[in-house]
Amino acid sequence: MSDVPESRAGQPPPADLGRLLWQAANHWQRATRRGLAPLGLTQTQALLLTAALDLPAGFSQIALARASGVDVTVVSPATRGLVTAGYLQRGRGPDERTRAVQLTARGRSAARAARQVLHHTDATFFARFTDDHQALRMVLSTLSGRPVRVRAAAGRPA
Repeated sequence: MSDVPESRAGQPPPADLGRLLWQAANHWQRATRRGLAPLGLTQTQALLLTAALDLPAGFSQIALARASGVDVTVVSPATRGLVTAGYLQRGRGPDERTRAVQLTARGRSAARAARQVLHHTDATFFARFTDDHQALRMVLSTLSGRPVRVRAAAGRPA
């Protein structure tokens, strides 16, 4: 089939790469859900809470979406749930439409625990595949539409 794009090596990619990527993502999600289950958090909730740890108090939901990588349409209902659960609190923002959000003490504790679980799960999951985590990170970030720049090793240009 001539309309299949070729890779940089001049050959079309294997037909099963999408299926394999989907299976790998599902495998990682199952491992992450298992790790977060004792905390009673979903993956989305954990991503939002851990991102909130790095934001100044009074952040907006848009800032939370950007920091977490979670789609902005998902952040609003997820934030409402986290407020109801006592992990976040909302107050007046700088204008009528904006709500300022911040972690509660309970939310900060849950976020720290979730961050540990996520780091451990990722370390365990990805250690089986490669020692070149920087290259894997580049590939995955490019596939996700969020390419990252490679940091140069000391004494080497990027």
